[in-house]
Order: sequence, then C-alpha cells, then structure tokens
Amino acid sequence: MDGKPCIAIRVVKKADANAVEVVRNLRRAVQRINRDLPATMQLVWLRDDGTFIEAMNQDAWMNVGVGILLTAGILFLFLYELRSLLIVSITMPLTIVIGLFFMQAIGYTLNTPTLIAIGLSVGILVTNSIVVLEAIVSRFQKTGDPKESARLGASEVFIAVLASALTNVVVLFPLGAMRTRVGMFMGPMAWTMVILTVVSLGISFTLTPMLCSLMLKPRRPGTGGLLVWMQQGFDRFLAGIVEAYRRILAFMERRRWAAVGLILAVLAMMVHAVWLGGRLGTGFFTETDRGDIYVRMEFPTRYDLKTTLERVQEAERRLQDMPELKHMLTFVGRAEAILGQTSEGVYLAQIQMMFSQRTERQLTIYDLMDEVRRRIVPFPDANVLVSIPSIMGGQSNPVEMEIAGVDLKELDRLALASLETAKTIPGILTPDTSVRPPKPELRIRPRREILADLQTPAVGVGLTLRGNLEGLKAGTFKSRQTARNYDIVVKFIEREGKDQVASFAFPGAEGHA
Repeated sequence: MDGKPCIAIRVVKKADANAVEVVRNLRRAVQRINRDLPATMQLVWLRDDGTFIEAMNQDAWMNVGVGILLTAGILFLFLYELRSLLIVSITMPLTIVIGLFFMQAIGYTLNTPTLIAIGLSVGILVTNSIVVLEAIVSRFQKTGDPKESARLGASEVFIAVLASALTNVVVLFPLGAMRTRVGMFMGPMAWTMVILTVVSLGISFTLTPMLCSLMLKPRRPGTGGLLVWMQQGFDRFLAGIVEAYRRILAFMERRRWAAVGLILAVLAMMVHAVWLGGRLGTGFFTETDRGDIYVRMEFPTRYDLKTTLERVQEAERRLQDMPELKHMLTFVGRAEAILGQTSEGVYLAQIQMMFSQRTERQLTIYDLMDEVRRRIVPFPDANVLVSIPSIMGGQSNPVEMEIAGVDLKELDRLALASLETAKTIPGILTPDTSVRPPKPELRIRPRREILADLQTPAVGVGLTLRGNLEGLKAGTFKSRQTARNYDIVVKFIEREGKDQVASFAFPGAEGHA
C-alpha cells in the first residue's frame, strides 16, 4: 500500500447482515486495535460500502421529501386550501412508514432496488392524493358539509383510483415473479412498489377522507385576503390557457391543411424518436462514481514473481502523483475479474487507486481514468486494463462478447479477428481478448520399450524429473508456537537452460545403469 509492504484484509458481510451497521462496528474495532498496536504498525481504513450506502439512502429520502413538498405545492396551486397541505403532510409520510413495516415483514432491507422503488412510488402516492383530495374539496366547495363531502368525493373517484392502482400492480407483478439473475434485482423493487401502491390505496380511502371530514372548514362569505387573491389570479391564468387551447382547436377545425400538417409533424417526431432510441444504447446498471479505479496488468507468462513486482513498482511511480489520490493498494499474483471473480498467476498484478469522494473533488471518475490511461497506456510488455468497480462486484467491462465452439484454433482465430475489428470502432478503449500466447512447455517422451528392457517404470522417470525441476516434499514440520504445518521441500540449485535435462541421472533396476 502506497509503496510499502502490507497485509490487506477484506471483510465480507453475511447475506442477511446490515452493511452500514457492520461498517460502524468494524470502524470501532479498528480504532480499538490501533490503540494496542506497536508504534511501527497501523491499521489503515481504505474503503467501505457503508459510506456509499449511507449517501444513497440520504439522497433517496431527500428525493422522497422533495416529492412530498412538490405534491403539496401542486395541491396548493389548484385548491388554495392550507388544510389540504396538512392532510398531505400526514398521509404521504404515513404511507411510506406503513410500507416499511410490510417490507420488514417480508425480509426486505433499504438497498438500491428498494430505495429506487420508494422514490418512484412517490408519483403513485401523488396521483392518489391529488385525485381523492381534489374530489373531496370540490364537493366541499359546493355543499359546505365536510363529512358529506368526504363521503361523496371519495366514493365518486373510488373506481378510477382503484383501477389505476390495480393497473400498476398488474404491470409490476411479472417483474416481481422473475427468477433470473435480473429478477434478483427487479424483484425487490417491484414488490416494494406493489406494497406502497396497495398501502397508498388504503390510506387514500380511509385516513384521507377522515382527515378531510375533520379538518376542512367552510370559507366565510365575503372574506378576502392573500389566498383568495392568489386563487383568482391562478384561475385567470388557467382560464387563459384553456381559451388559447380552444382557439387552436377551432383554427385546426376551420383549416384542415393545418391539422394535416400537425399530424405529419407528430408522425415525423415519432419516427425520429424511434431512430434516436436505437442510438441511445442499453445497459443494466449505470456505473456509479465510488472513487475507485482498477488498473489490471498482465505480463508475459515467462515472468516470475520478482520480475512482476519490479514492473508494477515502475507503474506505481508513474501514478503516485495523480490528482485527488488518497491511497494505492497493489496486489501481485492476483487480479480482479468480472462479477467478483479473481484470476491468479505470478504474471498478474492489480493496482487499486482510491480517490477522494465525488462530493470532495471536481474531476469525475472518467476524467481520472483518462489521466491514468495517458500515464500508463501503453506499458511495455504488458496488457493494461483501466476500469472502475462494478456494482455486481469485480471490474466493470461495459462491452463483452463470447464466442463458443469446439474447435480451439478456430475460436482463437475468430477472437483475434474480432479484436482487430474492435480496434477500428470509435469509442472503444483498450480492447482485449482471452487469447494468450502459449506458455513455454518442455515435453519429454520416454521410450517405453527401452525402459522395459531396463526394468524401469515410467513413473520413476516422472518422479525424478519432478524432483530435479520442482523439488520433492521430504517431510512436514509443525510449529509449536503457531500450530501450523510447513512442508519441507528438497530441490537442486536452479539453473536456466533446457539442455541440462539430457544429463539427468535416472535410477534403474539393480544391475542396470
């Protein structure tokens, strides 16, 4: 870490554990352990998901609050009734609270899918609240009786609101019933929206009419004031819009060529929208800026661990003065792959660069990635991939293509041809394939007929080669201090060159050389 040897510890929570609570407990534990460590040792906290989750939760609840305020403002503009604002401020938050109760009952937590569902469901709550309140207030302005107005207004719009809510439920039910990998994300989001929709429906026809019957008061005749003046002005504004719309319709009715032109313009816009939709691209997740960048480095397979380490240190020197860089954690011998998988090999390395939080810097993560590529790509004798962590785990590769078949040579040819084609496509950075040059291989084919004459089994030759090249396990040592077992391997001095294999001495049967 930051050019110094270290031991990296990664803590993975259980599936049913609360990530934010786990992070808080770990931070307290790290602080307690640091107080007991020697002066030359320190536990450094690098990164956690708790900060990102807390920020996401705060944004989601802020959006919910803004939605409630906007709903209250819209109701105020159309009704100019302060008591209706108070009713909304009671019913909408209560709907979310009751929804959270049912979410906990079925085992859901506040995570990305459920928070998205809560944010989207504010629109459904808005629809139900506006329709029911507007119907009740309209009746109240005519009758002046709050109880009768609440009963009649709610009954008038019951079928319409029920049909609207059931339509949402019918659309969301297939998403919640998905059992694929995508369904693991879509299911909680769909069922959370179903819960909030049903709860909102119940609140709209129980608590909302009750509050209206108790809180709505008739306006005294002849009374004026600011609210009345604002209502009259807004009504005149709406009346002007209605009159302008009426004139447009009358103009279209008298001049058919204008109506035909408008229809053709709408059709052209639809065709353009379809064409534009095909150019937008598709994706499952929008990659988030968590302030982390992965630099995966793959060297030739002939590299040993020492050579790989030297080359990685050279790459670190190129990147150590990056702007907004806080820490740099390097792994030699392993590298992250997609979906949390890991590749291992002495010729692999990975540099994880941790930058300031997005709210603390002006550069985006993509600006930083461009700067990393400028500094390190191309890197001699290495395949370098610069990416950001995926929300599903591991590195993020936005575009992937798999070629399947049984002919390995043909697969290699197609993969290399696809790589050359990808290099010519604008917008593709650092294309790569899984095709690699073969590792150096030394094949020794024993002459079994000669071994049979010498009465020497082929397995003996294999064991001798293994002892000469790799070493043999001679025993096991168990430490009393650590209670761990250590293998004792005996091997000859390493010397380069394959010519020495021909001079290896192989044991033969008694009486044979």
